[in-house]
Amino acid sequence: MTSDRRPAPPRPYRTDGRPLACAVTPIGSLTPRRLADLLAAGVDFVQLRDRAASDRTFERFLAQLQAEFPRTLRRVLVNDRVAPALSYPVAGVHLPETGLPVAAARALADRRGRRWLVGRSVHDAAGALCAEADGADYVLLGPVLPTGAKRQALPPGELAAAGRGCSVPVWAVGGLTPETLDSVRGSGVRGVAAIRALADPERSAGFVAALESLDRTAAEPARSPVSPETLAAPGADSRGSGVPAPGTIRGRPAPARPPW
Repeated sequence: MTSDRRPAPPRPYRTDGRPLACAVTPIGSLTPRRLADLLAAGVDFVQLRDRAASDRTFERFLAQLQAEFPRTLRRVLVNDRVAPALSYPVAGVHLPETGLPVAAARALADRRGRRWLVGRSVHDAAGALCAEADGADYVLLGPVLPTGAKRQALPPGELAAAGRGCSVPVWAVGGLTPETLDSVRGSGVRGVAAIRALADPERSAGFVAALESLDRTAAEPARSPVSPETLAAPGADSRGSGVPAPGTIRGRPAPARPPW
């Protein structure tokens, strides 16, 4: 039996038990430098989501990111645009609830000799369990709280039902800010995604600090969907990569990087 020598993607959870932070952002309001600064501020993943942008726009942004901050690609998730994502060493793809099947996204990566994370958006605990059964590496469940776009929040207990019932990591999304993070305390979620609260490095640093106050989960997921891999954090070594210097965001102290 031959071993799989393809590089493994990063884990969709943190090993210290604290929920990870995922910034969800459109490409139009993002630059490669800003993305690198978000990661240096303690954000674990950046999900590129932009329904108005073309595949070509995604390709141009990813090409610029690869040229200026190549290591940051390992923390990028591309929403629903599998074709552009296949051309660059991103962490993976994130699929809408009614989008491409998980198996199809994974098969496309296999044909390119790639291993990547495949996440799925869901809107209830049953959907989370279905996404896990389909082979998703993590699920994004929400909205936890009402937002401007989605006024109907999850019923009470739905987030905890998914967080405790799924063996793959559940990430929470929807209306979450440093002031409302208590709404996910004790739910078993392994990640928190946000748009406005993680829109810039300064706000992101406050959000990451607020995550530190949440209860730690008791253990690792029942099964790890990907092989463990230790990755150099963006900003850990700026030689030849253009990534910000260690422990700084544009010269200011940054939170400690997670123990991947």
